[in-house]
Amino acid sequence: MSEGEEYLSWYKKPEPYTTVSEKPVEAGGTKTADWCDYAYKEWEIYEKLKIPDWYWNFKPPEWSEEEQVIMERILLKIHENIAKEKMTPLDRYWATAYGVERDRCPIVAGNYALATTAPRLLDSWGIVLKGVDFHRYPKLHVLATTMAVAKFATDIIFTHKITYSEAEWGGHVYLKETSAPVCRSAGAMETGFKVPWLPYRTAPFLSHKVPEADYGAYAHQLWEIRVIKEYLRKAGLWGVMPLMTNTCVGPIATAGAAIGPTLGIRERAIMYKRNPEWYHMCMREALRFCIRHHRAVRDAGTDIMFFCDGLNTMSTEMTADLIQYHVDLCKEVHWPPGGTLITGGDFRRHVDILIQSHGKYAYMVGSDHVWPIEDALKTCLHYDKMWFDFPDWDKIKAAKLEDIAAYEKERFKIACSNPKSKYWNPGPSDYWIPMENYQAWVEASKKYGSYPNGWEQP
Repeated sequence: MSEGEEYLSWYKKPEPYTTVSEKPVEAGGTKTADWCDYAYKEWEIYEKLKIPDWYWNFKPPEWSEEEQVIMERILLKIHENIAKEKMTPLDRYWATAYGVERDRCPIVAGNYALATTAPRLLDSWGIVLKGVDFHRYPKLHVLATTMAVAKFATDIIFTHKITYSEAEWGGHVYLKETSAPVCRSAGAMETGFKVPWLPYRTAPFLSHKVPEADYGAYAHQLWEIRVIKEYLRKAGLWGVMPLMTNTCVGPIATAGAAIGPTLGIRERAIMYKRNPEWYHMCMREALRFCIRHHRAVRDAGTDIMFFCDGLNTMSTEMTADLIQYHVDLCKEVHWPPGGTLITGGDFRRHVDILIQSHGKYAYMVGSDHVWPIEDALKTCLHYDKMWFDFPDWDKIKAAKLEDIAAYEKERFKIACSNPKSKYWNPGPSDYWIPMENYQAWVEASKKYGSYPNGWEQP
């Protein structure tokens, strides 16, 4: 048997699982123009009386025959893509997580956040559809997230949340056309109770009722999970193509979002320093909510849960004191295989505290290119964790195609230099990345992320 035949000779693609599928929702702010009935410049999320009834009492929309044709064509294309690969995407992901031999690093592309590639796919990169449309009309989200996987032949369908807890905890939030949430005020400005010794952007907010985990933005998310899983089952892709769901944020950042707009990092630190017992009350309530929300997402049928937290936005002393809430969430909901330790930026000061406190209850560590990839590799090899390091999105957006290939080649040369490395590539997330640049990134990631030693290719 030749060397090429021996490689992955143990692996056989599983038979697809099929079953009979039932038919599986309609939506209803500031208009873009007076004559618009559905297109909005910004979408206000505020108290129950100030947003449409359908948001709080979510009723699933019906699928037209034309939309079902699109979904079926998408699933056929996914089948076609998988047939060309050595492994199925789900096996590739978990083989990476557990350090089992695989053909290449898993790749996520197209929909890390709503304001990115997903809207571009439905309008042929025409800058027509906006992220806010995907927030308001979840059918668009389902179509675009699955289409991203079909178009780029990547490994994971990824659905994203609408807000990071700002609105659900009473905040006055606007979603702009780009889908970026803008907080006009936090919950304490209109409800909850105020603390006079924190006279900054807002006063801290501790609700007297934990938000429901299955209404509002969460109802959208749960519906999307169930619909995508139902289509995967119908197409025989159940157990073949994984669905990853974003449940950001964890209890640390949820408490921050409840305390002040845009995570309230400054308020959080002041609150903790002046009254740590009071802050721990916020954390306990945030943990109760996160457990309910994450459990609802898990039970809806998602295959992989992706959630970050404010893991490098504090002093190391504060991290050490509060990290137990994140550990408790991972124990309650995410074990096995464990939760995730994900943030943005360079968190070398925090990473040892985080990993050691979680032990077996977290299996994945990740951040962006600001975390030096050499240090990320060294750390995750030491602790035997799956890991990722986002590429520099600006480089992918502005570079020449050959420079994108060279950039990813150098990254994979480091990330996969040790055969025990459990690296995967979640990809760039920027609405303005040209399609040809995105395609070049995917092709480079597949080529240089292949095993063994894909980066040695010219």
